Amino acid sequence: MKVVSTWVLVLVGCGGTTDHRIQPGTGEATDGGVVARCSETLSFVIDHIMLPSDRADARLLGCDLDGQGGIDNQLGQELADFSALGVNVQRALEQSVATGKQVLLVDLCAADLKNVAAASFRVSVGRYLGPTWDPVVAFSGNGEFARDPTRGAILDGVIRNRLGQFGPGAVDLPVALVAGAEPLHLTLQSAQVFAVAIAEGGRRIDGARVCGGLSEPDISAQVIPAMAQLLVQRIAQGGDLAVQLCATFDGAHRCAPDAASCGRFSAGAAGPPTDCIRPSELETNATASAAIRPDVVVDGLPLMSFGIGFSAVPAVIRADVP
Repeated sequence: MKVVSTWVLVLVGCGGTTDHRIQPGTGEATDGGVVARCSETLSFVIDHIMLPSDRADARLLGCDLDGQGGIDNQLGQELADFSALGVNVQRALEQSVATGKQVLLVDLCAADLKNVAAASFRVSVGRYLGPTWDPVVAFSGNGEFARDPTRGAILDGVIRNRLGQFGPGAVDLPVALVAGAEPLHLTLQSAQVFAVAIAEGGRRIDGARVCGGLSEPDISAQVIPAMAQLLVQRIAQGGDLAVQLCATFDGAHRCAPDAASCGRFSAGAAGPPTDCIRPSELETNATASAAIRPDVVVDGLPLMSFGIGFSAVPAVIRADVP
């Protein structure tokens, strides 16, 4: 089978001379007890998250996760293949961003946002502080957010010519892949963040991406069930492809009495049961199981590579709130 969520970046420009570890709730970074006080805080909320639209795009959003010299983005490739089948995964992600279901915050502590040899990038899950979510306000430059101090990670890195690279580390990644379903809560292992094009004055971040790997438990418990739901969404559109998918994955005839009947589904009409393709049917299918599996090994851990892009606009970050 070729077959956030809102994120927020807080870029903290530091006036001190040392690196490294951002202290929660402060404008400081410390290294061995030496404190660098940040003189300015630049805050951003991610207003767009980009999944690969095709396999070439998947390469652009991936990274060399295992150090073997190639570009890794296995899950990105599979999601691009779903898009080619007519399943709009990108739209589900955009809806998640627009409704504020997930917020991800990042702090950058560095002596200079143009060139610095050592910087820290703290990634944390957060939440919107307005009375009710309003995307117009949230993305206006005045939206207020708070980070959860219990759910975060610190990635060390560098900034060269306003292009930041950070990691590796483990990053919480809430991401919606299925329209109408709750976002997945993935942990991106050995994650790297490329905060490309940090605009002078902190007006915007464009062209950034995050990539890393998903563990086998995340693949089994979250990715494969999501893929099964995406298959059902494509079957619901009917046509010859729906017949082929039912013939391949619906041996128990839960979607329709027979594969031919799947071809008679149509968009906007009553579709098949939403759980008619079971995750076990993907796990036991040779083609599907070969596609949705670890493709790299990092520090002895098998991982399925995944990379996405994002852009960000200014925001306001308040105190830490668990």
